[in-house]
Amino acid sequence: MGEKDHTQKMLIGCRDVFAELINVLVYSGENVVNEADLLAGPTESLYIEADKLQN
Repeated sequence: MGEKDHTQKMLIGCRDVFAELINVLVYSGENVVNEADLLAGPTESLYIEADKLQN
């Protein structure tokens, strides 16, 4: 536990896979999210903990 899952991150990074997952899991299979409408965004989270920058 606590290890980064690079394979999962790469798979979810594919717009077609992400759109299909959201449509199936959130919208019960209805085609609401279209891969052509998705834009890339930052994938890392940064926060300050005890005066240190954490990733």
